[in-house]
Amino acid sequence: MSNSDSILDSILDTVLDDIADLPSFKPFAPGVHQVTAQFTVEKLGTHPACKLTLTLIETVEQADPSIAPSKAGDTCNSAYFLDNEIGAGKLKTISAAFATTLGKESVTIRDLVEAGPMECMAVTNIRFDKNDKTKSYLDVIDLQVI
Repeated sequence: MSNSDSILDSILDTVLDDIADLPSFKPFAPGVHQVTAQFTVEKLGTHPACKLTLTLIETVEQADPSIAPSKAGDTCNSAYFLDNEIGAGKLKTISAAFATTLGKESVTIRDLVEAGPMECMAVTNIRFDKNDKTKSYLDVIDLQVI
């Protein structure tokens, strides 16, 4: 029996309950979370956007204990439309702490993207779609590099 055959044979005996659950892509439970934060730029529909992806390391404080907690490894994101004054203003607010960390007086969106993943403390909430209350989105209230 070849090595690859023995690996496949051992996989057949794996108990499904022993396999890790898929990471969740829903918004984190409201609260304070230690995360890695990564900025990317992309076009969403017709809008240029800066997307912030957060990967949970651990929840430090959960605002509502009745909500199922997020798990380490879960990811979620928030997009900030750059052609919209509210989206651009929100991006400016949450990324302000990066100027000090990057050692720059003025930080560009390129600087945020090129900085790569950074460990941060994120204060989050959940906001609901105004037209469809079943859709929820991550709302990043504050983001501090640690």
